[in-house]
Amino acid sequence: TPPTSPTLSVTAQGAGTVTSSPAGINCGATCSQSYPLGTTVVLTANASSGWIFSGWSGACTGGSTTCSVTLNAAATANALFTVTAPTTFGLSVAVNGAGSVTSAPSGISCGSTCSAAFSANTSVTLSANAAAGWTFVGWSGACSGSMATCAVTMSQAQTVGAAFVTFTQYTLTVTAGSNGIVTSSPGAINCGTTCVAGFGAGTTVNVIARPNPGYRFTGWSGACSGTNTCDLTMNGNQAVQATFAAVPPGQYALTVHDYGNGTIVSIPAGINCGVACSAVYAAGTTVTLIATPGPGDRFAGWSGACSGVSTCVVMMNNLEFVNATFVPNAIPVASSIPTLSEWMLLLLSLLLALVASWQWRTGGSRLRR
Repeated sequence: TPPTSPTLSVTAQGAGTVTSSPAGINCGATCSQSYPLGTTVVLTANASSGWIFSGWSGACTGGSTTCSVTLNAAATANALFTVTAPTTFGLSVAVNGAGSVTSAPSGISCGSTCSAAFSANTSVTLSANAAAGWTFVGWSGACSGSMATCAVTMSQAQTVGAAFVTFTQYTLTVTAGSNGIVTSSPGAINCGTTCVAGFGAGTTVNVIARPNPGYRFTGWSGACSGTNTCDLTMNGNQAVQATFAAVPPGQYALTVHDYGNGTIVSIPAGINCGVACSAVYAAGTTVTLIATPGPGDRFAGWSGACSGVSTCVVMMNNLEFVNATFVPNAIPVASSIPTLSEWMLLLLSLLLALVASWQWRTGGSRLRR
């Protein structure tokens, strides 16, 4: 029997980090996390200054800086980073959708080679090439706009995202600023780097704000508003912006995201999804989170700073993130007790059988006479 919450483990070889959407993996620090069975987790490799991302092994393969893992069982992914020469900087490209990005001077050819080192202060021109039936919609990270080419000056390590969509998709554009990261489930958005992505008509997209250390999430604008979680139905092109604010010294932010139909409240007060899903607590505060499913749903479990299905207790000695997942109740097994119409059909069948038996008997007795 497969586990209900398989574990995804990540190793980072060399100088770099790997993060995940949904949240939970942040390697360096947190290199394994349990997720509900069947969850698709998008991993993003981020090289440190002076290093480049060289590729995946294990549950992930290839040279793209992002990788999707569907957890039907426990899995392990390995990210390899290699050092660059002292007078060079690494350029990493993340492609979303069906298309490729090449560079002049050569080095980037993504799909396959999505990171390369270039001499300091080199001007690198990136070109986006859409696959058949797709169109290029925009750059993110060190590039911006929707022109097919973009020039990047390698005065430091740089990261660029390129987004392609089909003609049957709608575009989601995200603005996160410099004090936090916005991701999505399904995991196409990871802004910072990938701030534009395409989704099929009618797709429900959960947009998740993750403040950087020293900041807290303060609200949405655009297609979402307030401080609650942002859930969008892609019936047209959408744009959202996340705002973050500094946290006073001696305090830490707790951010909660709820997947599905349910609410999460905290003791002491502060978290109340759906009203407020981010709050600030003094260092050392113990925060208890309580999940309540909506009608027809059940609570499937925590991930991030908590796991399992019991009450979540978080000690606020750092910036913390918690995810709560709700799923529909199983469809009940049909009762074996006959319905009223079934009883009537049964009685009618018995009456017809009795009439047929009586006719046979009376007819037989007349024949004997």
